[in-house]
Amino acid sequence: MRRVKRTPPRGLFQDHDRFSGGIAFLILIFISVALWAWLIFSFA
Repeated sequence: MRRVKRTPPRGLFQDHDRFSGGIAFLILIFISVALWAWLIFSFA
C-alpha cells in the first residue's frame, strides 16, 4: 500500500488546524464546568 501524503489546505484552514486543538480543549473544559455547575445548582 502506498501512502498518500495529505497536503494541508491553504488559507484560513491552516490557522483553523493550528488552533483547533486548543479551541476543542477549551470547549471541552467549558462544557464540563457548565455541566457540573448545572448539577450542583439543580440538586442544591
